Amino acid sequence: MPGSDVLARVMDATAHRVLFGTERAYVVAIDTMGDLAHLDRGAESQSSWAAYILWAQISDLLDDPRGPQSEELCNEIATAFSRQWLALEDRETESKQDAFMTRFVAEFEERLAKYSSTHTRPHPPTAFGTLDSRP
Repeated sequence: MPGSDVLARVMDATAHRVLFGTERAYVVAIDTMGDLAHLDRGAESQSSWAAYILWAQISDLLDDPRGPQSEELCNEIATAFSRQWLALEDRETESKQDAFMTRFVAEFEERLAKYSSTHTRPHPPTAFGTLDSRP
């Protein structure tokens, strides 16, 4: 299917940027969301939307105030996602892409839960100080 070929090319380029480039994984994630947002949803597989959501969640690890705000975790998950993508055989086929995205969503959630259980993050500041300073 032509849409799955386009997704494979975008994901291949992204994985190479994460693994072999000099940019922060966060920047690559944001750029990739832009690349994926331009794909025609009617012509592309559901995996292109899943990939968009996954890269959004990866960037949220750093920039979402409700998240862990961790560049370390953003880098770790982007690297794992990229390595696993490039190791995927027949990644141009829609069924392989769908299975990969489903599996990686579960892995993402596991990694986030594990990180959250071992790291605390400061609460965002409020007009009255931080939530940590409340009695």
